[in-house]
Amino acid sequence: MEIAFTVNCYISGLFSILLTSALLYAIVFHTPIEMKTYRLFLLNIGISDFLVSVGMTFIQPIPASSRKEIERPANDSGISYVIMGPIVYFIVPPINHIITCMLIGLVLYNILTLPYCFVYRYVSLIYTDGQRYLHKKKIFFAVIVAEALVCCCVSIMMMVGDMPKFPVPVINDWAEYYTYKGDTDEPMFGNLIHMDFHVYYMISCLPVIFVGLPIAIISTTIATDTYTKTINGVATVIFSYQVVFSPLITFIFVKPYRRVLLSRCWFQDKKIFKKVVHPTTSSQQRSDRQSLVSRALPFTLNVAISFFVQRVRPPNNEINACGNMADEGLGFWLFEGIEEEPYGLLPLVNLSAKGGPTSTKYVDRIGSYQWYLNEDNPTILIPGNPTESFYWPGGKLPQDHGVLIYDVNHMKIPNGSLDPIILAAKHMTSRTKKPIDFNEYDFITDAVNLQKLFAFAQEAGDGLFRIDCERVGKTILLSRMEASDLMEIAHVTFDQALKRKMTKTRTKHANGPHFQLVSYQFGNFKMLVRYEVDCADYTAAKAAPVDVDKHDAPLGEKKTFEENPDISFIEHGDPPKYVPIQLLTTYPQGAGFPFFTWAQLFFTNADQEIVGWFKGNGDFGKPSFYTLQDISKLMKPLPYVVLSKVHDCLNKVKMFLTKNDPEFRCALVWKGKNHLEIFAKKPEAQGAVSPAVKAYLETVCKEPVENGEQTEEK
Repeated sequence: MEIAFTVNCYISGLFSILLTSALLYAIVFHTPIEMKTYRLFLLNIGISDFLVSVGMTFIQPIPASSRKEIERPANDSGISYVIMGPIVYFIVPPINHIITCMLIGLVLYNILTLPYCFVYRYVSLIYTDGQRYLHKKKIFFAVIVAEALVCCCVSIMMMVGDMPKFPVPVINDWAEYYTYKGDTDEPMFGNLIHMDFHVYYMISCLPVIFVGLPIAIISTTIATDTYTKTINGVATVIFSYQVVFSPLITFIFVKPYRRVLLSRCWFQDKKIFKKVVHPTTSSQQRSDRQSLVSRALPFTLNVAISFFVQRVRPPNNEINACGNMADEGLGFWLFEGIEEEPYGLLPLVNLSAKGGPTSTKYVDRIGSYQWYLNEDNPTILIPGNPTESFYWPGGKLPQDHGVLIYDVNHMKIPNGSLDPIILAAKHMTSRTKKPIDFNEYDFITDAVNLQKLFAFAQEAGDGLFRIDCERVGKTILLSRMEASDLMEIAHVTFDQALKRKMTKTRTKHANGPHFQLVSYQFGNFKMLVRYEVDCADYTAAKAAPVDVDKHDAPLGEKKTFEENPDISFIEHGDPPKYVPIQLLTTYPQGAGFPFFTWAQLFFTNADQEIVGWFKGNGDFGKPSFYTLQDISKLMKPLPYVVLSKVHDCLNKVKMFLTKNDPEFRCALVWKGKNHLEIFAKKPEAQGAVSPAVKAYLETVCKEPVENGEQTEEK
């Protein structure tokens, strides 16, 4: 057993020393700028891991019990340890006892650093306003010093709590001090050191989650008087390997550090897009591209693993309304399916602030659809019926809570979230005098993508978003990419409560998310835009009330689309073509005006924004109704400069994609900086449209040529 224990300690020590040394090198020289604050936490963990691994290798302590001895000092707690490491050969026992006490203090410090790192990541994910406090070096070093003082107290109390076997003033022979009669389990060069009750109480009060399985095993063997070297040696070996897995996990989940550990010939992907043109990005800017990193695992998963492995993945700056919803895999949603490094940057200063559009023109409602959520397979109602709004004088509402569907289109069709736009628009216009021609459109997108670009151009806060881009012919497809299809409500809002209070369904089947498809001209670009409708004012459209028979009427025949048989549709609903469409939000009184609603109305061309003003814990007055013109009167100045930058951004994205291979796809990533980062998507990554719908679009959308003309249709 002794040989196996020693061999395991040397193996774990060798690996941990090598890995922690490499990790410290990577942290110091290969940490990207996005992790400059979190680097302090990583250095703190890395240095403590390195010192613990060195101490465990040379000391190799096994927790023991002095209860099996024939003679025990008064007030002896019964807790002791045996040193098995090489330190006993070249350092005298009193000194290596001091070193061992220091090791125990380091182990405790290593354990205490875990909750601080968890708090940092949790605050960065959930309570983003608290980041500025944790980022302060004064607070960081104050916490570190406090933890170090606690650990020093433990080490000192262990040293002063050392009790000799015999109460004599002077002991000349160290063997009398460190060896015991009748203790047949003691090795020849082992040291058996006692700790008094003060240390015993301190160790016993440590939270179990911080000490994990090894301490649980050791405490059990001592309490039940079933101590054996084998059991406690295994516990020590288990603990010794945590300093191996800690840096190893860091290397696995932090991509810039992984390059230090792995050979570049293994790690680097092949350059498959050699013809890519970088729009508005100089060679100097391209040479200054920054490495990106994988982001944090869900907090609950971190806690589950935290017994022996310190999680070190850096947090994202902000996940706006998505709570702690990270993706289910090991990678973070923001970087899923894209290359490791950006191909280039799209700086905000390179976007033109003059000569852009100030309004949208030729607005036309192409059609609409509504998700039928009672079917497991993707099924939409065409045209569907948005919920009907009605008068509500105000009152008390409960705060929103729980989980809601955040991106139903991606949830239902992960590989083709734009399919319903194409299929519903084609179906609804096929019976009109002028069926839709997708070749006329420069962009097909969700309105929320345009609102995100508006926030970037406006430099609004420390946002975080990703927009995926691809093209078919000259038509650019911008697909929405969110943190999760489901959103956990983690902030104070009453949107859903207000929607339930002042809206009702027109038919019992039309209760899913309703989407409007609108066509308009935005500057030089013809846009086909989709947005979710909150409700509609049927009274203003003089629509007849729905009687009971019509409300409960059965659904019609379910059919499948020829272009994509995986999606079904049912012809259901009859909303008036020009019924006023309304968006809805809630906002606290006294906090100014929610000017983000201006961009919502501008890019959706919805008729009204309903704002529910609340105070306290949900006391509402009568909701207010605003048109785009109403909000424009409240804004000084109007954001025409921002609109110009959004238009120029779209222009550069279009130029970038049309000058490259048709199969090239990319993602625009914003991390709150004054530039967008452009990443190439991997071939196997999910697309904006399904392969079948893309094949259909390729038959109608013409390929651009260099002189600006289009190729003939085949």
